[in-house]
Amino acid sequence: MGDRVRRALTLGLALGGAVACFGCDEAAEEVEEPEAVEPEETVVPDEEAAPSYTIHEWGLIDVDLGERRVEFAAGPGRAEAPSHAAAAGGGDDGDEDGDGTGTRPRLPTTGREVVDRTVDTATGVLDALTGRNAPRRKPVLYFHLDAPSPGFRFDLTVSLGATARIVEHFPAATLADHQVTWSQVELASESCAGGPYPTAESPVCEGVADGYCEAAELGTYVSDDAGCLTFGGGQQNFLFYRGDGPAPDLPLTITRNADGTVTVTNTSMGAPVGELLRLRRHDGAIQVAQVAIPATGSVSVGLPATAAADAHRDTIRAQLRSIGLTDGEAAAFERAWFAELFDAEAATPHAFVDAVFFFLPASQVDGFAHLEATPAPSATARAMAVRAGWTTL
Repeated sequence: MGDRVRRALTLGLALGGAVACFGCDEAAEEVEEPEAVEPEETVVPDEEAAPSYTIHEWGLIDVDLGERRVEFAAGPGRAEAPSHAAAAGGGDDGDEDGDGTGTRPRLPTTGREVVDRTVDTATGVLDALTGRNAPRRKPVLYFHLDAPSPGFRFDLTVSLGATARIVEHFPAATLADHQVTWSQVELASESCAGGPYPTAESPVCEGVADGYCEAAELGTYVSDDAGCLTFGGGQQNFLFYRGDGPAPDLPLTITRNADGTVTVTNTSMGAPVGELLRLRRHDGAIQVAQVAIPATGSVSVGLPATAAADAHRDTIRAQLRSIGLTDGEAAAFERAWFAELFDAEAATPHAFVDAVFFFLPASQVDGFAHLEATPAPSATARAMAVRAGWTTL
């Protein structure tokens, strides 16, 4: 093949290839996969967490095992005036001089069942109470906002049961026989002293059904670390209620034997909150015995032989803190009750000369008074003590 022919063929092949690949770059661009791009992450803002808060409560239930009566108290208390104590019908109330100036109103004795003062039991005591001998409940409720949340509000209803009634409450709220409701209470994370609190001369102390104005003592129950409440145009440190009506049985059966020992049987308490103290007034002093409450079965508590000491106070302080109260709330309980429990020369001694003291499990406190809060609290700590005893040795 000559050079002329080879050049012609080479040129033809080149032109053919050029024609065949005309637009090849464009085709390549059309089919080329686009570079992978990571999708932008969609950021969804977190919903604002609802504010959370806690409720703390303390009080004491007195059970007179000899006279078959009970009293639910925030503090030792005092009668509104001597005339009220006399009008209540007599009976032991801490008035050792018999001049009608005792620290507690006299509860009626007419119609009470006479029982053996040597062997008394707590089981069934509450069922035996009717009419004017009904129990009285007087706890104090504190509130804590877990984190600052301006304008946070809650509603709280305390229900004592359809056959009970609210006798006192503070500050004034919506009352419906056995219920009291505080609506749209504003709660702040910082504390405040609240008040002014009622005095014995305040209108709220006039005409109290049983002549016993607990509201006059509320100023001593302030906790310096509870949240500040705004309600009814004023600031308060806590909410307070008191009522009367039937109540469930105690979870312990308490029997005082002829030899002076006391038998305590765990009938329905389950796991105890802490130890039990037996407090006995004798020869101008208070003597204490301290025992562990059995999870099941019984324990015998001998005659106390140890003088009341700081160790016994520390036992109660530790129980209050283990239940969940703050230092300030535990201190308020101490101001209300430690002199009554441990000081034989206290200005307001109760008539009990022999008694046992213990705390109810939180699950059983609800049987005495039910709390319904909206929104619901994240936690509730209810430190309700029981002092069950006798007015004679």
